[in-house]
Amino acid sequence: MILVFVVLLIWLDGRSLGMLTAEDKKNEKRPISYMWIILAVIGIVLMMAGIILYCGSDTQYLYAHGVLLMGLILAVVFGLALFLNLLKKCKNFYYRYMLDLNQLYSRYLNHMILLILLIVVHFFSLSYLVVQTAELLPLDQYRNQYPYDMIWITEKGNKEYAKKLASTYNGTLTEVPMMRVSTYYGANHIGISEKTYRKLSKSPALNLKENQIAVRIENSDEKQEDIKDSAYWEGYSTLYAGKYFGKQDSDTLIDVKKNKDIHFNIQSICTQTVLGKYSTDGWHENIIVFSDEYFNKQWNASLKNDNASELELFTFPTTRREQVCQKLKQYNKKSSYHEIGKLQNNLYITDQYLKSQKMRALFSMSSKIFLIIALILSGFFIMSLKTLTEFPALQKRYEFFKCMGMRENQLKWNTFFEIKILGRIAESVSLVTGILYVGAFIHKQKLAGGISNVFFKYWIILVVSYILLNEIIQEVFARYILRKLKEN
Repeated sequence: MILVFVVLLIWLDGRSLGMLTAEDKKNEKRPISYMWIILAVIGIVLMMAGIILYCGSDTQYLYAHGVLLMGLILAVVFGLALFLNLLKKCKNFYYRYMLDLNQLYSRYLNHMILLILLIVVHFFSLSYLVVQTAELLPLDQYRNQYPYDMIWITEKGNKEYAKKLASTYNGTLTEVPMMRVSTYYGANHIGISEKTYRKLSKSPALNLKENQIAVRIENSDEKQEDIKDSAYWEGYSTLYAGKYFGKQDSDTLIDVKKNKDIHFNIQSICTQTVLGKYSTDGWHENIIVFSDEYFNKQWNASLKNDNASELELFTFPTTRREQVCQKLKQYNKKSSYHEIGKLQNNLYITDQYLKSQKMRALFSMSSKIFLIIALILSGFFIMSLKTLTEFPALQKRYEFFKCMGMRENQLKWNTFFEIKILGRIAESVSLVTGILYVGAFIHKQKLAGGISNVFFKYWIILVVSYILLNEIIQEVFARYILRKLKEN
């Protein structure tokens, strides 16, 4: 909103309201060269390039928004000029709507500056902000995808304490062997055998052999989809089995290039809920399934160190959870094996994790809604300034048409159309771009494992709400201007 205000100040610099409404030949001239079609085509090409970049790397994703916006501006500004020229050849249509389209024909360049500002406002609202907000909703949708109340990654010596805890607080305990697995980028994961995987997930046999692995990306919903994104296949092909980040000793990690034992043959990567998603970015605490033969060999070797070797999975009655959580947290701090990290840990308490995630999502959603509201107000500021600046000319046209005998309904229609036209053009082209944007978003998400079933529902609700709110604001303002015209 501040940026829009600054741009408008620059636009108004050295001008009075009278100058803006004066019949200045230079300002009124609208370029009509058909060479503009080249720039319009360049704009369309840039939009296509922006969509392609969006589906690329993180850096390309950032550049995509600027490229897409620049392409949209070029396509609209130069394409609209060509479209207006074509309309003049359709005599019946042109003469019928000549009064409504007058400002675009007579003050094209001045209005294009304002149209560009409105496009910027609506583009970011209907693309990035709406999509990111819809992705967060609903805030509490994922609890049923967490089968356990607590997950404790610990050493073999703590098995007895886990059993005692479950027995004392009327809970259930599932114990399975596991080992820590690390990637080269510093993320810890949970390594299990194929036998354990089938036990926990009730999935069919994978028939893994030797160094073959299957990767299961913990998901927030029940959908299981294959992942085709090359970043996943490259990232999980090199793994440190039985080692973890957090212990910064020289023997904790080994050189990727010098050791062939850390390279694995990935058979499949897909999203699946096995334990639950305990990672905010999806790149930590996923399930690495090894062949039974390879896992047993590495697991027995890990027992010689203080590495994690057991996965303790708890469920407790709702009334006992808080008490038992405090007990286990205190015990875990005293244990010889515990991890404390920003993105991962060795003890996950589901209710606490989901509560923190809900607060994070609520803050993120609130900030995005605040930005959307700020952009709506920016759009209104641009529209109202333009209308109030041109009010004397609008008043003259209103009086002239009234004296010529134009009916009240037609006068109202012409006035409303002239006030709203730039905003509606900006909203329309931004909505089309927003649809392309959400299509690219869905494609990118499918490569990474799919998208929530309720995403479309909330995306449509947000888009419709945004358009309706803008329409209400414009309608109220247009009625206010019409009342002023009648009073004068």
